[in-house]
Amino acid sequence: ASELFPLPLGDSNLLKVGQTVVAIGNPFGLESTMTVGIISALGRTLDSMRVSPDGAAFSAGDIIQTDAAINPGNSGGPLFNINGEVIGINVAIVADANSIGFAIPINTARNVVPMLIEKGKVSRGYLGVSIRDAKDFEARDTLNLPDNDGAVVAEVQPGTPAEQAGIKPYDVIRKVNGEPTKTAAEVMRKIASYAPGTTVNVEVFRKGETLTIPVTLAERDVNAIAEMRSGSTSPDEEKLGLSVQNIDPGTRKNLGLDDAIQGVLVTDIDPAGPAAEARLEPGDIILEVGQQPVANTAEFWKRIGELKQPGKAVLLRIRRSNGNSEITIIRIPKE
Repeated sequence: ASELFPLPLGDSNLLKVGQTVVAIGNPFGLESTMTVGIISALGRTLDSMRVSPDGAAFSAGDIIQTDAAINPGNSGGPLFNINGEVIGINVAIVADANSIGFAIPINTARNVVPMLIEKGKVSRGYLGVSIRDAKDFEARDTLNLPDNDGAVVAEVQPGTPAEQAGIKPYDVIRKVNGEPTKTAAEVMRKIASYAPGTTVNVEVFRKGETLTIPVTLAERDVNAIAEMRSGSTSPDEEKLGLSVQNIDPGTRKNLGLDDAIQGVLVTDIDPAGPAAEARLEPGDIILEVGQQPVANTAEFWKRIGELKQPGKAVLLRIRRSNGNSEITIIRIPKE
């Protein structure tokens, strides 16, 4: 321990695009490898390759992009400025690209570490909306904004702080506690910087008016969200050996599905059940049951109930995770 020396931490809020940075790590087992580059961009949003316990995809905002060479084995290593101060933690790359790496700002780590030490987890403010950059909608023309800054609310999750406060779809979030938010990533970052229970003023643009809405942030309740995502269930789940869930906007975005694709997402398969015999797999989307479209879990289980005769074979039209459509047969088990 006497040979270990803590590294000085910099201030990632002072970073500028074009600034020289140095990455150190053990790529492919090559210890203490140093690479040099610049900060290519700031404020990137990075989608996680994993999902949360409620089935949602995580996104991290305010990410540093660098062209300093980062490879497998660099993750968790420091990103330095030229003064030898740690200004980021290397975390990811774009696998099919050259010189596109990402790092978590050190100021984010500063905020997270005390929570991990005290509680063993990170608690952040939760608003309960799905948002996109206003510029993606050409909001100046479509929503009559004075410019294309802000984040358009695409969906308000039921029972969340946003719904309780009166935030609505098509609202454009322009400020949080008086601080301008030009992108969805900035909204995410500012909301996450507050602890659950904090009341913040969210300024929205709605139908030509600017409104200031007080919202008391909550902690993300993964159990409640999981229940909401799962939709309707049925005793036939065990009989058929499969679980399905509704395709909400977050899942649709994560899977890259067009809005025209309607159905239910297969989330789990019993390897000894009829669904496995029908060659259904997690990630499949069931589009039709008995030659009738199903748009949600309620419709799916209702249609199964209508055709539920012991030993009966039921046609299913499905969309595989690779985008191909197939027709298969699931047989209702005999009592």
